[in-house]
Amino acid sequence: FTDASVREDQETAAFGIVVENIPNDFDLPKNILEKYNIRFENGYPEELCVLSGEIVNYTVDSAEIMGILAAVEIFMFLVQESNQKIVIYTDSLTAKKILTDNRMPANTRIYSELRKRFNKLIETNGLDIMLKKVKAHAGIEYNEMADSVSKERNNLHYNEY
Repeated sequence: FTDASVREDQETAAFGIVVENIPNDFDLPKNILEKYNIRFENGYPEELCVLSGEIVNYTVDSAEIMGILAAVEIFMFLVQESNQKIVIYTDSLTAKKILTDNRMPANTRIYSELRKRFNKLIETNGLDIMLKKVKAHAGIEYNEMADSVSKERNNLHYNEY
């Protein structure tokens, strides 16, 4: 599950990633940690891997897409060894359409480079990825958790100033 949080009064946005049945002690390349300013979040059940990241704030749609891209880049190392499918749940229908529809939705050309990056990750690394849309703020536990983590990370940054 991925979700993003943006504030118009900030230069950065945040995203949260919640994954079940992934070890929290897996190795992650330093460049990925730095690229997204990834932080492993504590205080969650042991069977969950909960991460947050921080990116430049453009729009809510770009933040949602960047959260998805980060999840792919983080977990592709685990699935390449096991040939598993990556299934990402998002409450952003726009992000899902931008990344997976045959044709980009109207007025979304601004995101074409992010779409190219997503497709290049899939092709270059032989990934099998499925994006699924979930309803936002509907009580879906892990989606609500990803939403909360992204907001907490965004507010943490905001409160530093």
